[in-house]
Amino acid sequence: MLFNSKFIAALLAIPGATSSNAADPIDPSNLSLYAYGRNISGLTVFYGDGLAYIGSTPLNGVSVASNITFSTTDPASETATWNVTSTNAAFSTTPLLYIVPTDSAFTQVGFYGSSNNSSLPTGGVTTGFVLFGNYLSYIASDGTMQQQFWAQATDTIGTWKLMWNAGGEGGVIADGYTITPVSIKIRAPLVIDDSATK
Repeated sequence: MLFNSKFIAALLAIPGATSSNAADPIDPSNLSLYAYGRNISGLTVFYGDGLAYIGSTPLNGVSVASNITFSTTDPASETATWNVTSTNAAFSTTPLLYIVPTDSAFTQVGFYGSSNNSSLPTGGVTTGFVLFGNYLSYIASDGTMQQQFWAQATDTIGTWKLMWNAGGEGGVIADGYTITPVSIKIRAPLVIDDSATK
């Protein structure tokens, strides 16, 4: 999903358009990310060997899998990085969220750690991420706001790879696996307690 910066400026000028942050402030030092899409109803984004997955079950063969939280100095600044902290494993560094926004790329979202001789994939970026309301977005070099997150099925039922679709991949299959667009939000799914009605 692409947005022109003039559209964003016009929307921000509307009173109440950004009121969700004013009425319900967020703690930028402790954010969780959730994916929403077709058959994906608020599944958590988690870490698996430096890559981003959606769901709750790590893939077979993943050596380090972890639930994570994100922190940033300013969720409205495209120059701020989004740092990752494990909630159940020890990282030797503080990994940074990255995507590869190169034209024609359909690549998995990941986490860049500056140690162990690791490097960003060609074209990878760790800045440009902002919150638009509750939605994680990316501000491209041309100023457009993008939400090109997709989920790609895996051999583990209920677990998806979180992908960045810079190439505008269409269809429903990539590399033999089902793909679907998703929105990434900082709000967990609503859980309705119906115990009072029983």
